[in-house]
Amino acid sequence: MKRLYDDSLPRYWHTFILPGETPEEYFKEHWEYDKEHDIKFNPLEEPYRKYKRIRDSLEGGRGYVDSDFFRIFHRNGDSYFSLQGKLPVAGKENEYEMKGLGSIRAKDTYMVDDLLEVRPELKNDFYFTVNSYYRAHKWKYQTGLNGIHRKESNLSYLNACYVDIDVGRFEDEEILKHFDWRQALFYSIMLQEDDVIPRVSIYAKSGRGLYLFWLLEEGTEAFPEKVARYKKINKAIQKLILPGIFVDTPGDAARVLRVDGSINRVAKEAVSYYLDDNECEGLKTYSLDELENILVEEPDVKLRKAEKFIEKSSGSQAMPNRAKGGISVNAQRLEDALKLFGHNGGFRKGKRYTSLKYIIRFMRLSMHNREEILEQVTELSRGCNPSYPSKGEENDIPVCDIIKQEYSGKSGIPLNLRHDYLAEFFEVDEQLSEKLSLRTIRPIPHCPPKKPLAARKSDRKGAIIEILRGAAESSYADISKDLSEKHGIKATRMTVMRDLRELKKKSPELFPL
Repeated sequence: MKRLYDDSLPRYWHTFILPGETPEEYFKEHWEYDKEHDIKFNPLEEPYRKYKRIRDSLEGGRGYVDSDFFRIFHRNGDSYFSLQGKLPVAGKENEYEMKGLGSIRAKDTYMVDDLLEVRPELKNDFYFTVNSYYRAHKWKYQTGLNGIHRKESNLSYLNACYVDIDVGRFEDEEILKHFDWRQALFYSIMLQEDDVIPRVSIYAKSGRGLYLFWLLEEGTEAFPEKVARYKKINKAIQKLILPGIFVDTPGDAARVLRVDGSINRVAKEAVSYYLDDNECEGLKTYSLDELENILVEEPDVKLRKAEKFIEKSSGSQAMPNRAKGGISVNAQRLEDALKLFGHNGGFRKGKRYTSLKYIIRFMRLSMHNREEILEQVTELSRGCNPSYPSKGEENDIPVCDIIKQEYSGKSGIPLNLRHDYLAEFFEVDEQLSEKLSLRTIRPIPHCPPKKPLAARKSDRKGAIIEILRGAAESSYADISKDLSEKHGIKATRMTVMRDLRELKKKSPELFPL
């Protein structure tokens, strides 16, 4: 077999730090000697220097909450952010639960100082909302601050995309003993060095883990379409940073994260933030379009302009591929919903209002204009069973008002609708979906359960050993191909490389020099 670094390596070669291997040890492994100029050099010197600078800053966090911190994220003075904390459970020692503490207008951040002066214990496990809300409520918490409904539908501005690398929550409990936030920090810097992820604006040590933020341009409004794109970007970042090593973390727009200077009770350490605002470029901010272009293969913002995809998909019986985006999917959902309308003789009472909301959503996202939606849905509502709105029924909301709800982002419908969720609402089983040739509103077919992760990993390593016994000089690509063709196991070159490194460390006798 070829030595590890002699092969042509994939772009992720540097990301697989083994359990227990520190960034310092990893850096030492990569010293090289230039015979021609008689010098030693390390290709990782620049990212390693950056790692040390950020590491030292995060380790020396200030240990107190500065109210100006919130202005880094919440830059529109008339918007609100929410505060939360883990408070003691009554009658239970050393048990805490997440509670709302109140909301503060972005231009009044001094109120955080006032709150902590009266209630200094709130500094422990102290959280804030990353994104901004358009209003607070009149009712108040015990802190005296106004309440807030922490929902995505109440957001006014999107301030930063983020990922939470919580090294305290690996799938493999054994790994917990060998990883900490420093490995995660070095790992993220190496990904930036290799242009896998965009330059990070803000780093934060959350205790056991690490937050990474990509600040958005000031005034990025939280319209429903933008919230959906925001979540898609967060998910894309997670897939690039956490490829099967870390547990998947939520990327929703209403998330709360720890405040700079607060204390993590479990880790018994202060939370600290680092702003990567170097002299040349300053603090980097992004537009949603810019992040989509970097992270997503075909951004929805481009696809929304391509109305031709609707016509192409309508004549095809195949599910559109990813490149055709949300327009085609919603056009097909609309087609399926209309088939169900005809099959059932109209939407029945008890389902009419929500069914019409779905029709409006499908039409809007498949590029129908507002006037067209009003005309067609009004006509459709008359064909419901009974017609909608019913005479004398005060609770039936007029179609024009349902459309207003959709365009204002207050429809109450989740931004990302699953096909099986819609199938359950419209009472579609496999037999009906086949009968009507439905393409999207279908139940999920039954699939046999997968083997546990540990068992799959063990089978893969066993197969790799068997392949090497037959062909010791196999490259990563050869092994990956043999795994697929001879053993029915799918594995990328990166996965093969990681398995080989682990096998080499645990069973060196299998790899004679």
